[in-house]
Amino acid sequence: MLVAHGIADARVLSVDIEPLAAFTDPRITFLQGDAKRLDAVLPAALLRQCARPWLVIEDSSHHYPESSAVLDYFHAHLQPGDYIVVEDGVVSQLSGAHYRQYQDGPNRAVADFLARHGDAYEIDAALCDQYGHNATYNPNGWLRRR
Repeated sequence: MLVAHGIADARVLSVDIEPLAAFTDPRITFLQGDAKRLDAVLPAALLRQCARPWLVIEDSSHHYPESSAVLDYFHAHLQPGDYIVVEDGVVSQLSGAHYRQYQDGPNRAVADFLARHGDAYEIDAALCDQYGHNATYNPNGWLRRR
């Protein structure tokens, strides 16, 4: 997708408890780690090597503790113009009974994070509302560091 948008020299770091990638690409690094312990897999020294601006995508378990941990971890590392996107806040609106297990984790994490750090971020409404008010899988989840 980056190449399709004219960004040929980007680097992607993907963290998962069990990386399952069936391909290799020199621009993509798959790392094994826990969203609640990102300091162990993404130390500050590694993050300093990453070109700006950043697009951090939180798409882990959709449970509050993990979403909240990712937001808190990256808060210390994001700079003005960087984005953090919290995916799948719509799980609270989906009809299947299995979606109740998430207890609105992504949306609650974003709301609590903004209550603590809202002066440092803005919700990018143009991206959240491109197809209608919060007509997205990540309602109010596109956060730009000020």
